Amino acid sequence: MIPLHLLLVFPKRAEPAAKEWRAGLAHIGWVRQQHAVAGRAPRQGMALADGACATVVLWRGVAELVTLIVRTACNRRLCLLPPPATGRGRPRRYGDRFPQPRGRLTEKEAFRTTQMLVQGW
Repeated sequence: MIPLHLLLVFPKRAEPAAKEWRAGLAHIGWVRQQHAVAGRAPRQGMALADGACATVVLWRGVAELVTLIVRTACNRRLCLLPPPATGRGRPRRYGDRFPQPRGRLTEKEAFRTTQMLVQGW
């Protein structure tokens, strides 16, 4: 059985306003809660999101054991999460940089085939 949970995300002009990343985190939390209620041990999960949702707040809020797959532009600048603030001064907004996604297209190791067992219908 696949648990389904529908969350409404209203457009910007509608009330109440909701951020897509906030709705996504709420859904991930709901799925994990349903697994706990069913007495299942925590397990690896996967969530799909659009690039507009991929904010630092979303990445920080994703629980352990959840793999987040995000659609992104090939020229997007990707960074690690910033390290925790220490000492004085303004905390860093970005971490170290990753190569752009377009650069991965030429790497043979970037794409590979694998088999996995998916529990479903």
